[in-house]
Amino acid sequence: APPPAARRQRAHAAAAAVAPGERGGGGEEKQQQKQRERAPLPKKNAEINLTCDSLAYGGLGVCRTDEGVVVFCERALPGERLVARVSKRRRGYLEAFKLQTLSPHADAAEARCEHFGTCGGCKLQNLDYDAQLRHKRAQVVDLMQRVGRWERAAAETLVHEPTVGAASEYGYRNKMEFSLSTRQWTAAKPTKRVKAAKDKAEDVAGSDGASGGGVEGDGETGSIHAGGAAGAEEEQRPFFMGLHAPGRFDKVVPIRRCEIQSEPGNAVLKLVAARAQELGLQAYDPVDHTGFLRHLMVRSGKDPADPSRAGVMVNIITATDERHAELDVLARELVETVPEVCTVVHNVTPPRGGGRGGGGAQPSVGERTLEGAGYIVEELRGLRFRISANSFFQTNTEQAERLYELAAEAADLRPDETLLDLFCGTGTIGLSMARGAKEVHGFELSASAVEDANKNAADNGITNATFHLGDLGSAMKDLDNALPNPDVVITDPNRPGMSGKLLRWLRRCGARRIVYVSCNPSTMARDLQVLCAPPVRPGEGDTPPEAGADQSNAEAAEASAKKKKHGAYRSSKPQFQYDLEGITVLDLFPHSHHAECVATLTLAP
Repeated sequence: APPPAARRQRAHAAAAAVAPGERGGGGEEKQQQKQRERAPLPKKNAEINLTCDSLAYGGLGVCRTDEGVVVFCERALPGERLVARVSKRRRGYLEAFKLQTLSPHADAAEARCEHFGTCGGCKLQNLDYDAQLRHKRAQVVDLMQRVGRWERAAAETLVHEPTVGAASEYGYRNKMEFSLSTRQWTAAKPTKRVKAAKDKAEDVAGSDGASGGGVEGDGETGSIHAGGAAGAEEEQRPFFMGLHAPGRFDKVVPIRRCEIQSEPGNAVLKLVAARAQELGLQAYDPVDHTGFLRHLMVRSGKDPADPSRAGVMVNIITATDERHAELDVLARELVETVPEVCTVVHNVTPPRGGGRGGGGAQPSVGERTLEGAGYIVEELRGLRFRISANSFFQTNTEQAERLYELAAEAADLRPDETLLDLFCGTGTIGLSMARGAKEVHGFELSASAVEDANKNAADNGITNATFHLGDLGSAMKDLDNALPNPDVVITDPNRPGMSGKLLRWLRRCGARRIVYVSCNPSTMARDLQVLCAPPVRPGEGDTPPEAGADQSNAEAAEASAKKKKHGAYRSSKPQFQYDLEGITVLDLFPHSHHAECVATLTLAP
């Protein structure tokens, strides 16, 4: 099931999908609307005809039934007429997945990937790329109106046209992480009758002494063993390597080739899929926490020994720290077989607890370099950055270059100014602007990222940049003492956006400009609404109200605590107002629903 925040967004979008004439108007229209609301929704698993009107943020098609019911449908595209099956019934709308196209959309394109439709990674491959860019801008405009509360006309003006598209639609990702599992996901699960027949056939084959193996399409488990000397010694079990099915932690879609990663990355994927089984390295089962191989991460950049040539890092992630001999053999073969592979590392991430279920994984408890230097390098805006196995780096290098150019233009730094880089990661944005500033201070939650940021500064001869460890969400109790007084602030939060406490500090800091780099336009719109709210005078709104006539002191105290928790009471220090100059939308991930934004704010006079 989607998380509560996603359900709220879809409910808002469903309400927004009602045409203006259906919300009121004449008595006949109101009567028709009431009849639609009272009409029973189609049942789960019912097949319904839909017309897709637009794309919602998240990539789902916003569709309607012939009766006007709003339906969010997987893989439906604007203008398409289709048949879908209802998967969820929600209050006021339905969720469904597409079964068949009745009439295609106007911007249809041929999907290049053989796994399209089953793998959830690139849901928009069958939509023309220019149309993808238009829809991404439209989604940002819609979120600025619905979440940020801007008027429609103002939102249309603030969000610049056109979306900054990517030069490379395929092969652009410099990092891919593939999961291993004993459980396979297929597009459709067979009926009980078909599954029973297959199970019976397997039982007969087993009694005749034939080797077992999974059944393609059973949606559960299967086997693609390559055989080998180790097979007789190791327990035969299913082995699948690929990408997680949408919404499933336990099952993977087996991937033979990924179109959005580099060709050397696909060569690594093919080799590991075959040799790991021959070496007896079992796939990890995320349900019962047995097995060995958890993930395969491939990162592309440049070889640190010779930055003029491509370099690929392979990170083999396992559940336990064992099987060193087999891993050493696999690492050596990777370097010898794939010329671009310059380093191979081994990380251990044990499961959280021993019970059944998801539970996730702990951070790496140890890293061992099997081949090469243990890192690769990449160049952005004339600087060279060290990329280790677990450090953050933008996953589209070409578009990251353009993103940082846009951020620098928005910052408009002066040589005598202090730049504050919030959520700085490995320091890429701050360091790319350091030569145009007096000093740069970066703050980041990850200790390894802060270490990499300071190393990157030293490696590039930058002496006016310092990076600090700190949790900007909650742990830094006194932000006024912890953070310097900046002239310009760059903030690049993760998907949840910024905390209320940090937003209030930003309104107090009085920076001349704030540049908000966002990977989630929804939380960006929410945060921009706070930053652009009217100014607060010292002491205004600081004192909780007294208990009312119909409210006890205890009830008043409880209400006050809730308001404080959610940021209703502000600091006694003045809070300034910011004006939103504009938002540039940039496509870092072609064929996905994701949109990167750069918002520019200036201190209001």
